[in-house]
Amino acid sequence: MTNVTVGSTTTITPAGNVVGTARMRSLVYQEGVRGTPNAVYRLYLFDITMNAGKSFRDVRAFYYDGDYDGICDAVTEVDGTSGSTVTFLYDTENPDIVFKTGVKAVKSISDISYTYRTSTQDLTLNANGTIEITAPVGYQFPYSSSLSLSASQKQDFIVAPVSNVTVSNASGSVAGNTTVSFLVGTSTSFGTEFKEGDYIRVLETGGGSSIDVRRIENIVNSTYMVLNANLSFIDTNANVSLFFPAYYPINLERIGRTDRKSVV
Repeated sequence: MTNVTVGSTTTITPAGNVVGTARMRSLVYQEGVRGTPNAVYRLYLFDITMNAGKSFRDVRAFYYDGDYDGICDAVTEVDGTSGSTVTFLYDTENPDIVFKTGVKAVKSISDISYTYRTSTQDLTLNANGTIEITAPVGYQFPYSSSLSLSASQKQDFIVAPVSNVTVSNASGSVAGNTTVSFLVGTSTSFGTEFKEGDYIRVLETGGGSSIDVRRIENIVNSTYMVLNANLSFIDTNANVSLFFPAYYPINLERIGRTDRKSVV
């Protein structure tokens, strides 16, 4: 945990000084568009140890150093007493996963079922654009069989590729340049092929060397979209395709991406 925010970044590098350490129990999506800077997640921590003279109120960012690193900023709030901007811990009265039975002593317990959250790094994106997750023997997903998941159920999954994934070129071509942050399409279908918050790859005419990755801020119509930044090159006939950057969570709630639970 560090004392400086990282903001919108393409590198997983902590900023500032370390003010403490903690272990992570879970990460749960809360709100915003996944994969964009406005996405908010609930981070469940335990074994929190702050450095001498530091408080959790001083934390501004979290950095995870594992097989696949991760980084994010803390959501700060204004302290109603001091008026300063701080980071708060919530639900500290229930730090352990221990549940009351309602009796003073228990001899035995049976017929217990519980839902837990886990993670895996052993998934593969198939050629048809699907990812298959199989429950371990004796376990099952907490959803009805053979149906598409609801928007709230999709929020249970956080899927992030560990390498860049590029989809085939979209229809038509686009024009963009270094002075404006929008693309103008010819024979394009922006409204049906893309959604706000999607990342796209803009490729120079004829498969040239210039390639930019940008995030869609607004789709005005089928031939006009606004990006989060200008292009680094000028082109009047570039190709554009949907793009999934490495380590950026995929927005599963987007129309056109379906989660299904099947019984085999």
